Amino acid sequence: MTEPIPLRILIDGTNMAHRDFHAAGLDRIASITRRRMQAFREQWKPERVMAAFDLSEKTFRHELHADYKAGRTPPPEIDSAIQTCQESLLDSCVDVVSSPGFEADDVIATLTRIALQRGRRVLVYSADKDLHQLITPGSVTQLTACRREHNELRCVWQTDETLQKKFGVRASQWIDFRTMTGDSSDNLPGIARIGADTAR
Repeated sequence: MTEPIPLRILIDGTNMAHRDFHAAGLDRIASITRRRMQAFREQWKPERVMAAFDLSEKTFRHELHADYKAGRTPPPEIDSAIQTCQESLLDSCVDVVSSPGFEADDVIATLTRIALQRGRRVLVYSADKDLHQLITPGSVTQLTACRREHNELRCVWQTDETLQKKFGVRASQWIDFRTMTGDSSDNLPGIARIGADTAR
């Protein structure tokens, strides 16, 4: 009998902490994080779980585009939310990683490549659309949301098929698509007069 391919779960910790903070408040982040990690392990039995976080310093993107993420004003409590999330992850035996000059999604992309080179499957947990480019049929899947209902996880997945259905492009075309359309949430302009339909 063929042994199952080991799975690594890579979490966008910054994205997760922000979403949990806005959905449930600072006081509930620790318990939400612990329960989610327990559910992930019970559901998928990964060989390793890692969470990547942004650092407060600027990244190489700011050197490429001076107005990158200009206009964003995070709530003052978000630093405490991130710290609480990191502590809960460490309590749950999850590796917490960051890299100066890079964002969490850059770290996740690097860890994904390493995992694939070592013959692993990867589950990326993040609602960040930038990570759609990592999706690889049969190897890398993106989980954008989940909640537990009656001891069962209800999940929202992003795959090559869901990207085609929602955006009209495949994961392998995602970088070109987003380059043309831009990203208003990061204050990144696309190509003038090219919208999603033309980009597709």
